Amino acid sequence: MSTLLVRIKNGPWLLPVIVSVNLLAILSFRHFVSLDGPMHLLHTSVLLDSWTGHPRAAAGFTVDTDALDLNLGDLPLIALMGHVHPFLLHKLLAVLAITTVCMGAWLLARAFSPVLNAAWSLVLPFAFGFVLVLGVFHFVVGAGIALGLCGWWVSRRAIRWRQLCFCFARPWAPLHTARVGCWHCCSSVHRRFSRTGAIE
Repeated sequence: MSTLLVRIKNGPWLLPVIVSVNLLAILSFRHFVSLDGPMHLLHTSVLLDSWTGHPRAAAGFTVDTDALDLNLGDLPLIALMGHVHPFLLHKLLAVLAITTVCMGAWLLARAFSPVLNAAWSLVLPFAFGFVLVLGVFHFVVGAGIALGLCGWWVSRRAIRWRQLCFCFARPWAPLHTARVGCWHCCSSVHRRFSRTGAIE
């Protein structure tokens, strides 16, 4: 029995199964309601209409899409817009946010311990919180990506700061040399013309 539990715990399908069961809490609702979720759909729809040459206008006013930012969560919405019902699209955006933060927490936990730790699973119930009800899905997606990147950084081997500084300074050295040379050239030209009286 213990061997079977170890195989299940170390199996590659354990995490997708747990996350999928966790997401059923949203998918099972007929209408998942959030505060800003519908505005995300409207934001994506306005951007998509502007890109396709159909800007939104009403009562003589046209939406200035140049002032709208393209968020990371807008990309899957743009791909599915017009093919999926808005209610389902709203739930899929929430599913994407929860999946991202759960996977990011799992990567961060695995970075500190090669053995699968149950601590990361605490994110599963906490993923359904006030932030999700507010509908700030883009923030949740960004938080999940940040957790995953932190896990990736921790899992990398130690990096020597001297090598890291050299990698950053290497492309800037020619630019700095060119800037100093250009400054000296302009200074010499300025001094030469100043002596001749061409520049007061």
